[in-house]
Amino acid sequence: MKEKLTKDRISCLIALCIIVSSYGAERFIELFAKPAPHLGLILAMIMTALLGVVVLLLGRTDDTFTGLLTALIGYKMMPVDVSFLARESMDGNLLYYLVKQAARLIFIVLVFRLYNLQERPRKITALPLCAMLFAVPFFNNIGVTLSNYFLARTGSMMGGYLSQYACYAAATLIILVLAFVSTYDSMRFAMYFEFAALGINIIRYIARIAYRMYTGVHVSRSFYLWIVLYVGLGLLFVLATRIKKKNLYQF
Repeated sequence: MKEKLTKDRISCLIALCIIVSSYGAERFIELFAKPAPHLGLILAMIMTALLGVVVLLLGRTDDTFTGLLTALIGYKMMPVDVSFLARESMDGNLLYYLVKQAARLIFIVLVFRLYNLQERPRKITALPLCAMLFAVPFFNNIGVTLSNYFLARTGSMMGGYLSQYACYAAATLIILVLAFVSTYDSMRFAMYFEFAALGINIIRYIARIAYRMYTGVHVSRSFYLWIVLYVGLGLLFVLATRIKKKNLYQF
């Protein structure tokens, strides 16, 4: 069934474009712009203003599906880290850090609001949403700790890479399982969310590979393995969604 492009959905899509483009713009500036006076402060102010626009758009929408998707991606990506700011101003860097922490709380409130706006019985359930918010950061912290342990213990990066791959895969598979045992809409929502998250990660690594090749810097094989992992996980979500849909129509 074709989704209607309503005013609320357009607002969510605009917010999503702002989130993704602000991330891409900051990374581009970080790589190619020369340090300039107050560049970090200017970028931080722009990112804070864009955050305000996104929050305003999501705070007014009643499109629960697209709104929840955008709010979750905003929670993961916004506001973007501004590396120039740390070199320019300790006070500004601290203030921007507080803005980022406040943004996390705001996006959680937006997710809660949009979740409650759903008609009962809710099509997108709470457990998969909680996993999408917290599973990856939780397991990433474990992965970083294990990586540091293996590096100190063995002097090799191999154990660290494998532990980070395993932890990211575990977090993503937990999202998949919780969505799969829930409703079909939760599974479909999780697939779209992972498509966005994994797609952004793939583009990020492709850009890093291209930049390193352009500048003559060694490209680690781990970059390619991350891309393979992301593609594999994305295919699992497609397969799980198809199985869930097939089971839905059988019953």
